[in-house]
Parts: sequence; structure tokens; C-alpha cells
Amino acid sequence: MPELIPLRRGEPIFDVRGLPTRRFSEYIENATKDINTSTDKSQELEQVASSVQQALAIINAQLEDKARNLTVITTNTTAEVDEIYICKNTSTITVTLPSSAVSGEVINIKRKGGAVIVSGNIDGKTSKTINIKYYSMKLVFDGTEWAEI
Repeated sequence: MPELIPLRRGEPIFDVRGLPTRRFSEYIENATKDINTSTDKSQELEQVASSVQQALAIINAQLEDKARNLTVITTNTTAEVDEIYICKNTSTITVTLPSSAVSGEVINIKRKGGAVIVSGNIDGKTSKTINIKYYSMKLVFDGTEWAEI
């Protein structure tokens, strides 16, 4: 930024024709550059802060939605990511994991009834069974297969 040198006392600001002197014009330009630059930065920061607040609101809404995705099932089902499945079946059922998941997506399965076979690539196996009533399985996709947590 150019250095702002104040006008000297008694220095003319207009020439004989009534036009601003060169030094006065430079002084006004330099003074307004400082104001415009700080105003532009302030507006830019306000826009960034507003965008961050909007993004946080969207993320919080999505996290709340994920916590509400609870599905009670009694028959064979193909699972969806970010779901919690409560299995209240009387006989053995199969929950098939999605093959097109994205790394970090999660599925939770809780057995409250009969046995539950979870079918999909889980820790190097093609399926796992929840044999014990009231046990649960939390699975996260690591990019290549489902990992039991």
C-alpha cells in the first residue's frame, strides 16, 4: 500500500483553475484505497463466515437425519448405508450389504429375534451371522470391503 503523507498546513488543494492539485488528488486516492481495501476484506470475511455457517447447518442437519434412520425389519433386506436395522424376525433372515458404498459409510444391525445372516464382503468373508440374541454388528466401509467394528 502506498504511504499516506498528509497535506502540509496551508498547502493549496486547488490550482488557479479550481482543479485539485496533483498532490491533493494522490492524497485522496491513497486515503480511499485504504478504506476500500479494508471494506472489501471485511465484506469478504462476512461472506466466508456466512458460507461456513450455512455449511455447518447442512452438516448438523445431515447428522441429525443419520441418527433418525432406524428401520425395523422382519424379512430379508438389502441394507442402505447410514441406517440402523433392528431385526425382529422369528426365523433366520439375511441382510445384504450394498456393494456400491463409499469409504466411511456405516450400517448398524441389531438382533432382537431369530438369527441374522449379514451377507457381503466383511473382513475377508462373504458373510457373518449374528447368532446371539440382542447382539449387534456395526459395519463401516473402508473403500474395498466392510469392516466390523
